[in-house]
Amino acid sequence: MSAATVHYREFTLPWERSAAEEARFRAILRQVALAVLVLSVLFTLLPLPEISRESAPALPPRLAKLVIEKQVVPPPPPAPLPKPVIEEQPVPKPEAAARPPEARPEPPRADSRTAARDKARVAGLLPFADQLADLRDNQAAARIGNSKPLTGAVGE
Repeated sequence: MSAATVHYREFTLPWERSAAEEARFRAILRQVALAVLVLSVLFTLLPLPEISRESAPALPPRLAKLVIEKQVVPPPPPAPLPKPVIEEQPVPKPEAAARPPEARPEPPRADSRTAARDKARVAGLLPFADQLADLRDNQAAARIGNSKPLTGAVGE
C-alpha cells in the first residue's frame, strides 16, 4: 500500500447539514429573535386608550327584544307506554321431542291470520301499529297525490 491513500467515498449522508448551512441558520435565528424582542418591548411601552365604563353601549332594538323575551319551558315528555306482558310458552319435554312428529292438517287461511296477530301481540309489535296508524290515515298525502298529474311539465 502506498502512503497516500485516496478515499473515494464520502461518509456523510445527503440530508446532513454542512457547517455553512448551520452557521447561516443560526445567523437568521438570531436576527428574527432580536426583531421579536424589540417589537415586544415597543408594544408594551405604547399607551393604550382608556375605556370609559360610565355608559354602556346602546343595544340594537332587535337584540334588546331578544334579551327581553323570556324563554318558554317545553312541557315534560309524555310518560313511557307500559310494556306488554309476554307470556312464556311451555318448554317441550325431551320425551315429546323423541316421538316422531304427527302429521298436522293445515289450518285455513283465516286461522293463520289470527295466529299471526296473536303472535305479534305477544312479541310486542301491536302497540307500535297503533302509533303508525296516524301515518296511514294522513289526509294531506292523499290530497297531494290526487290533485295534479306529475308528468305534465316533463317535456317542456
